Amino acid sequence: MTEFAARDPREDFVKAVDALDSALDLTRPGAARLLVIVSDGRFKDDQPTDGQKRIDRLTAAGCGVLWLSMSAKTRAMNGAHLVTLSDPAAAADAIGAAAARALRNA
Repeated sequence: MTEFAARDPREDFVKAVDALDSALDLTRPGAARLLVIVSDGRFKDDQPTDGQKRIDRLTAAGCGVLWLSMSAKTRAMNGAHLVTLSDPAAAADAIGAAAARALRNA
């Protein structure tokens, strides 16, 4: 299994969501869309407040938001479907179920 590490104290959740929305048109109605976030949700500065605005905008447009976590201490944003995984291999099943929900709700 590949393990990734962030070696600096900076994250930019808002910039990442904006980039994905711009590239994938996640707020475009009429299509099945799903944003998958893998994070503990412990963001600094304006990231939680501004990030929640992005999640609100996406869910209002019908985009599904799946938040995968490896810890019960995760701070998922409102509107995201939180799945806490004890085994990283279970991520594929969680993503598949969320994709099916997104298709049903499109």
